[in-house]
Amino acid sequence: MARYLAIFNDNHGEEFDVHGFKIMTDKEQARFEELSTSITWEFAYYANTESLNYSNGEDFLAKIEFKEITKTEYDALEKVFGGEFGTFISEEYLISILDSEDNPPKGR
Repeated sequence: MARYLAIFNDNHGEEFDVHGFKIMTDKEQARFEELSTSITWEFAYYANTESLNYSNGEDFLAKIEFKEITKTEYDALEKVFGGEFGTFISEEYLISILDSEDNPPKGR
């Protein structure tokens, strides 16, 4: 089974940078990409009081880099950080965007 470190990097209007990461198995990574690319409309995610805006899921996914990691690295990141750190738009948030397809939300 492959394991990945998904690294999120974005910038809000040249005002501030937003970073985070999450570890994923190959199945979780594939599901995350599938959910992201299923969003074909504009949406926003609020980081503090400002929003990060995306034209669609492909635009959002372009902000994430997937790096394959070893089981030892995966286990260490899970132990130290609980598998996630910083700002990372969750699978649950993507599902909430897809669930509201008739009335796409502009944030959380």
